[in-house]
Amino acid sequence: MLLMLALLFGCAQPAGKNDATRGVQLLEKGDLDAAYTAFEKAYQRDPSSAFNLNNMGYVQEMKYQNYPKAAEFYRRAVEKAAAQHLHVEKSDIQASRGQSLEAVARQNLARVQQKLQQ
Repeated sequence: MLLMLALLFGCAQPAGKNDATRGVQLLEKGDLDAAYTAFEKAYQRDPSSAFNLNNMGYVQEMKYQNYPKAAEFYRRAVEKAAAQHLHVEKSDIQASRGQSLEAVARQNLARVQQKLQQ
């Protein structure tokens, strides 16, 4: 399965960074439920975070197969990332590294929209 971990570089550290970092660590360990909880906490502290929205979408997509909810998170991540000019630092997909977070969130959204049409 696709594991997309969008880490930010070149910007000030957002509030809730510790929860977001913990969420990534939990994703890497395969604990998606705990990762989702960590991303939710981080998002509550920093609702402007496209990073947390993208990763909450990932958990909704991969763990729960809740494609409508995943699509909503990805849509919101695209909107917020467009204004933030952030880039992906870490991903299991080599081609995603260095891409804008907006582009990665758009790819995630397109993938989920295809699943919704099946």
